[in-house]
Amino acid sequence: MRTILMQNVARRTRALHNAFIAMTVQAATPMSGGRIVMSAGASARLRRRWRMRSARLTAPLALAAALLAGCAVTPSTPPQESTLVQALATADVVLLGEVHDNAEQHRLRARWLQQLAASRRFALVMEQFDVEQQPAIDAALRQRLTPRALAERAAFRFEGWRWSYYEPYVALATDQSLPLYGGNLPSARVRAVRPQTLPAVSDAVRAVLEHAIRTGHCNLLPEAAIAPMVDAQRARDAGMAEVVRRARRETGLPVVLLAGNGHTRADVGVPIYLRDMLPGERIVSVGVLELPAAEVRAAGSNPAASSSSSSSKSFDVVLTTARQSREDPCEALARQRAATSTAPLGRPSTRTQ
Repeated sequence: MRTILMQNVARRTRALHNAFIAMTVQAATPMSGGRIVMSAGASARLRRRWRMRSARLTAPLALAAALLAGCAVTPSTPPQESTLVQALATADVVLLGEVHDNAEQHRLRARWLQQLAASRRFALVMEQFDVEQQPAIDAALRQRLTPRALAERAAFRFEGWRWSYYEPYVALATDQSLPLYGGNLPSARVRAVRPQTLPAVSDAVRAVLEHAIRTGHCNLLPEAAIAPMVDAQRARDAGMAEVVRRARRETGLPVVLLAGNGHTRADVGVPIYLRDMLPGERIVSVGVLELPAAEVRAAGSNPAASSSSSSSKSFDVVLTTARQSREDPCEALARQRAATSTAPLGRPSTRTQ
């Protein structure tokens, strides 16, 4: 990773040097004897142009330097992080996935975003806040409320999401004055969405979503529930895409979406709607996945060095961590189903999507 970053630093440094020479030659007036002169006005214009040009070229350098410093104290940094560094430094939109209850993933993501914020402003969109809470979020940011107070004002569901995992992201937004957006479409609005009003998707996309919902619910769902849940997933993905588009247009900043891996998938998630909304923009989907226990044992001290080919096809960048210790969600779901045959079957309690 350090080698790749150093190569990028060298390339950017050469670009800075070449840009300065080119701009100086353009602003100067050639004289006899090979001499060049520059008027005071031309010199002032050159300084203004150079400040704007160098800012664009040096932002990625500052990010690379910060990440190099981080790498110096973390010798086991996964090799995929070098690709993530490139995405964070250069993308217009980064969709950063998660397994919701994995503590190690949240620790890593908070570190990546802190390093990014040290050199590049961006807007943050979080699945954990409803889109209808945006006025409350904006007011809390203006009033400089604490992260906890902001979450309470914006109806963060403390009983459903572990606040200690998400507090660092909200604190980053409040401390660094970053724009923060709620990305989740509330259940009432999801139920009100008519499937025919959603952007069309191929049969292949529907098939992948159906399979993901079946297996994500341990193959315990009645078949009649599959299609409505696919439409609900599509509604939420399209809703998140719209929030990302709005954040990009309103702020003019790069946007980072924090959401479950099911939403950030490049083949069936938010990106398939976002590409039409933001044509020509560089959109990078990142899967932050868990390794099966057998792969963790085989990988030894660096489990993040391995990922499956199928996962690589679903995301532009894949990073992996060890599996979080938890109760088998399928056993919990089976008990829920056995407890009542009339109540709707809920999602596995681990919130893994």
